Amino acid sequence: MFSHHFWYGALCVTLLTITVLMTQAKAQSNQRTFYDNMGRVTGRAATSGNTTTFYDSMGRTTGRATTTSTGTTFYNNKGQTTGRSSR
Repeated sequence: MFSHHFWYGALCVTLLTITVLMTQAKAQSNQRTFYDNMGRVTGRAATSGNTTTFYDSMGRTTGRATTTSTGTTFYNNKGQTTGRSSR
C-alpha cells in the first residue's frame, strides 16, 4: 500500500500542474494573421489585455495600439505616438 507521503506528493504535483496550465492559458494572447491576395503572410497582430501589437511578415514589431475608456492611442515601433481615436 502507498503511504500518506506518496499521496500528499501526488496531490502537490497535480495542483502544481493545474496552476501552471491555468497560468499559461491566461497569459496567452489573441493572435491574428493577415494575408495578401496570393495567400502570403503580410503581418500579424497579437492582443493581450488592452494592447494590440502589430508585426510584419518577418516578425518585427511595427507598432501597437492601446485602448482605454477614452479611446485608442497608436504608437510606432519606436514607441512614439502616431495617432489617437476617441470613443
